[in-house]
Amino acid sequence: MKNPIQNSIKKALFLSCSSLLFPLGQSALTLPAIAQTPSIVQPSLLPESVTPNTTPENVTPSIVTPAIPRIEILSTGTGEKTQLRFTPVVNSRQTSTLTLKLDAKEGMSIALPTTKLTMEVVITRVDANGDIYFDFTYKNVDILAEPGTPREEINALRPSLTPLIGLNGSIVVNSRGQTKSTQINIPPELDPTAKEIFEQFSTSLDQFYAPLPEEAVGIGARWRVSEDLNVNGIQLTQSAIYELVSNQNNVLELMVLVEQEALPQAVTLPSIPDLPAGATLELRSLSSQGEGEMTFGLGQILPRRSILSSRSSVVLSFKPAENEQGISVNQDIAVEVILNSQP
Repeated sequence: MKNPIQNSIKKALFLSCSSLLFPLGQSALTLPAIAQTPSIVQPSLLPESVTPNTTPENVTPSIVTPAIPRIEILSTGTGEKTQLRFTPVVNSRQTSTLTLKLDAKEGMSIALPTTKLTMEVVITRVDANGDIYFDFTYKNVDILAEPGTPREEINALRPSLTPLIGLNGSIVVNSRGQTKSTQINIPPELDPTAKEIFEQFSTSLDQFYAPLPEEAVGIGARWRVSEDLNVNGIQLTQSAIYELVSNQNNVLELMVLVEQEALPQAVTLPSIPDLPAGATLELRSLSSQGEGEMTFGLGQILPRRSILSSRSSVVLSFKPAENEQGISVNQDIAVEVILNSQP
């Protein structure tokens, strides 16, 4: 008979992987992908140039300012060198579909379902200094069964994601793809689990547009992006190395290699209602490596296409307060993230 606490932990792992890995589009790819460590600030403290759009009266705006990742040039490449900058025009739109496939190699006897999310991005303003304002809306979110995925598992997970449909927010980035502020609009009736996933997903959207170096670069240029991240309460470090493969009329092709590591720490995963009072959940280890490629035009914010894959090893231990004997959950998770955008 399956342990209900183990089942709850595994469900929480899936939901965490969905939000942690969602950002794989940019510099992340691993179990806990990237969401830059945010510090919550009041709107009045934001510079005037990055004040988000007005929000509807029936939602609670949440504004975050992300930590700026460290960018280090490893090689400026060869041939003609140019500065890479994003230059979208006002009112341009993109509809992007993200497909997230998880494959738990160990510790889970069932096939994990696939998550599919569709969002629309609209450029609302571009300042003279290059700052770009855009709105995003989640048009559809669904859980797709894989061979071997029980229907009851799909039915149990879908209610945690379908409330995201229709949710929206606004983001301000500079011309190098570095986020200045993110505002997410949270309806007061939103389920706490959906709220947590929405916040994680939305503050990770900046990971889909790769941070560009300050220097002019040519083909073969390589730069490292390093970040200290807090993803669903997990503190980790990430290093991503980008290589410019081609630049044809400001349409870039990049290759990316990513590594993530986390030290042992106490964690709180979403949606574990069965944990008894006083119980503890600890991350014993986390490491992941990934690689991928992306194609994007500098006249758009999101990539035209991005394919990223990674493998993450995660060890969690659960210890009831009244019992010295704990439960260990050891997961080796393979991930594939595909992003396609139109136009």
